[in-house]
Amino acid sequence: MDFASTIISGNSRNELVIDASKTLYKTSAFFGTKDFDPGTGTFNLTSQSGIDPFVLKMDSNGDFVHAFSFPSANTLNHVNAIAVDQGQNIYLGGKFRDSLDVDPATGSSHFLHAARGDDIFFVKIDSSGSFDWAFSSGAARFETLNDIVVDPYGNVYITGEMVATLDINPNTGVTSSISSNP
Repeated sequence: MDFASTIISGNSRNELVIDASKTLYKTSAFFGTKDFDPGTGTFNLTSQSGIDPFVLKMDSNGDFVHAFSFPSANTLNHVNAIAVDQGQNIYLGGKFRDSLDVDPATGSSHFLHAARGDDIFFVKIDSSGSFDWAFSSGAARFETLNDIVVDPYGNVYITGEMVATLDINPNTGVTSSISSNP
């Protein structure tokens, strides 16, 4: 696969992570139908909105493990950050509008719905590439998740940008708001 032709500049931060076992995780955006298996095999994904975020996982030998995308009707959805914990679980985050299916399984879905404008999303995919959990948060203006770090103890830290007040606690009924100057 020619990654230079797949990466869409300006539509996603082209993130690359290599874990302790030298497994490579790549996220960016693509359009059309692309073969994500760089070897002799074929693993095609087809974008649904014209430009869809994707994640590619390759082992330490450069062999294809799996790939998935986040199909959406909105071309303004971006995976801005990726992190991997010691168990090879993948954490992804960014911004989205309207709705976004964050479950990579074919025939399965887990939709997040934006409140208004750009909202943040945060999703965990397990080491086999299956959906684990996700949350989104948004206010009346603009929010985006910019970076994710997982420490050796499994604690996850996120950073981002926002305007106004945002509930950043993924638990139902529990509010943990942060504010900026609107």
